[in-house]
Amino acid sequence: MRTIIADDVIASVVNTLRGGRLYRYDCDHPEESVVARLEQQFAGLIGTRYALALNSCSSGLFLALLACGVGAGDEVLVPAFTFIAVPSAVIHAQATPVLVDVTDDYAIDCEDLERKITSRTRCLLLSYMRGHVPDLDRLLETCRRRGVEVVEDVAHGLGAHWGGMPLGRFGRAAAFSFQSHKLVDAGEGGMLVTDDPAVNSKAMLLAGCTEGNWRKHFATHGDADTLDSLVNALPAYGLRMSNLTAATVIPQLERVEERVQRHNANYAHLAALLSESPHLRVPRSSPKVRPAADNMQLEVRGLGPDQLLRFLALAEAKGIELGIYGLDSDNARCYWNWTFFRANDCPRTRALLSRTVDIHLPLWLEKSHLDVVGAVILDSVAEACA
Repeated sequence: MRTIIADDVIASVVNTLRGGRLYRYDCDHPEESVVARLEQQFAGLIGTRYALALNSCSSGLFLALLACGVGAGDEVLVPAFTFIAVPSAVIHAQATPVLVDVTDDYAIDCEDLERKITSRTRCLLLSYMRGHVPDLDRLLETCRRRGVEVVEDVAHGLGAHWGGMPLGRFGRAAAFSFQSHKLVDAGEGGMLVTDDPAVNSKAMLLAGCTEGNWRKHFATHGDADTLDSLVNALPAYGLRMSNLTAATVIPQLERVEERVQRHNANYAHLAALLSESPHLRVPRSSPKVRPAADNMQLEVRGLGPDQLLRFLALAEAKGIELGIYGLDSDNARCYWNWTFFRANDCPRTRALLSRTVDIHLPLWLEKSHLDVVGAVILDSVAEACA
């Protein structure tokens, strides 16, 4: 699907090209760096002390784990419903991913989380996969009581809140994504946020902030002694964001709230339509969650394997192409397809994903489009059951 690029985004990129400075540190002061200005604005949006712009959210997760002290011999808990990049960041940090089952509402199961914590557990990499948020009050209490650090994967959660506070404010660090099909689309790119000066300092240098370039960041001058002591003491992985990517992101930040409201209205409209079928279940969320619902997971109940295939075929014949996670042998969101480490089985998650339809809800959809999508899905599932 092609991205529709707004005129102000194009102008921002063109102005950056004309300025001739594409490297974030090709400046004397942070206000001269497009990336540094983006970091300052993003930190203000989320409400954190620091923000560090990177080439991807995956890089943010990797650096957050390293900066929090995760390494060889440690176990990192990961929801069993997530994208392949999340356990990959754990492997990259030389730790061991341990999968935790999710509930029927696609968020990490707090009871299974408690069961999976061992003496080797160092961190929970809390992925809000497809924007699903667990009971954060209970989860954070469990992690505090058991001595487990929390790093948030907010790739699918920009604009979402828990109890009025933006996601990304609940762990020691968090990472966001600007990859295509996210709320803010720069093709690629990510952001690490934290209130912890030690985490920010380490992540900056690990990302490739060499020599005295830390002075070209906002909010770091109070950390001068720490940063000077760490220069050349940590490996530099070269995970920085360029000024071109930042120029793509900055104009979109002011539209985050508008986009969230549109997505949520569309989601509510489609959910109301699909609730008419006894064979379709839309997941619930806590009243403490303000979602940013740019997609929908739909559990198909009461259909056998042949009926599921017939449902998909009927919908496709009517012009709506759907897929079910568990029927896709190479889907990167199905943990049993990951062969780069020995994943522990999570049967509840596997059973759920074997009957889950994933529906993307792009911003351009109007309610008339959703009426068509809803009618096709309802007709197809009814016909498949006949």
